Amino acid sequence: MIPAQATWDGAAPVGHDDPIVDQLIAPEVANRCRTVFACGPIAWALAAPTAKSLAALNADTDASEARDHPCPPTPESQDPTKIGGEAASLSAKHCPMDGGLLVLRAIAIHKGVAYYFWLQDPANEREVEPLDRADFDALIAAVRLPD
Repeated sequence: MIPAQATWDGAAPVGHDDPIVDQLIAPEVANRCRTVFACGPIAWALAAPTAKSLAALNADTDASEARDHPCPPTPESQDPTKIGGEAASLSAKHCPMDGGLLVLRAIAIHKGVAYYFWLQDPANEREVEPLDRADFDALIAAVRLPD
């Protein structure tokens, strides 16, 4: 894990290698992808105070992802889930929509703080997307939100 080096202002663009995110880099796995010998997903997270609802955070994040990255303005899927016992949403989209990376995102609110988690696999191989989803599900299942 590489801890964030700066505080997010709640408005700046967010990417996997920005100094405002905690970077969670999985070990590369041999034979996971067919185009490279070793590959693995990249995850990142950040948190910020909020007074918004989960629906509003999702809408704002979808809009910023479309503005700041080659992502569609709405996810291909959005499902309810739990993170640390809190209601959360899990969204999936390809950025760009045609042939782009699968980007998975989960958002939860706990005690007035929004927690954001993302995962993408730079290998960009459709065959490993189920593995990416399983990895992301395992990651958010392991999250314990602070008391």
